[in-house]
Amino acid sequence: MSIVALVVAWVKYREPEYSFILSKNEIVHKRRQGNWTLSWSNIQRIDIPSVNRGFASEKLDMIGIKLKDYPTFLSVISPRLMTNILMEQRSLLLHSTDNCSSGSCYGEDLLEDDYYKTICGREYKGVQAMFANRMSKLRERLGYDIYISASDLDRSEIDFVNLLKRCQQHVSMHNAYTNQG
Repeated sequence: MSIVALVVAWVKYREPEYSFILSKNEIVHKRRQGNWTLSWSNIQRIDIPSVNRGFASEKLDMIGIKLKDYPTFLSVISPRLMTNILMEQRSLLLHSTDNCSSGSCYGEDLLEDDYYKTICGREYKGVQAMFANRMSKLRERLGYDIYISASDLDRSEIDFVNLLKRCQQHVSMHNAYTNQG
């Protein structure tokens, strides 16, 4: 029991003290594998993703963020964290809009291409390309690029979404006021 307690304590000790840092310029999501930074101006939409189950819509236990620009985000996230997120978000790929009666519809879909080219012509290879392809695929299926698990939050999903929306609105209003005067 002592060894198990020590291992659990060591794992908890390695976790960042805060998962999120919200500033007037950006959101920083800190994780054990690294962190990502996202400028408020690069966020198009924040909400709770949902999937259709027959005629009903079911909300997922996570928050989705839709980006305006991939290259800005890809430049500030470490390959180690990208790899970890790729593994964590595999289950999101199973939320397909297509019906699959055979059960074998997802074989090759779980792997990402290691080449990605943006609309403006910037090319990515390796883990960055795989991560960008995954973001594109998830945007097509669920409407968002970045997903934050509810287990990473200190409050309910809807409360966190409302907090982020208020922060983004406050920053937008502040920037508009600053640009006027």
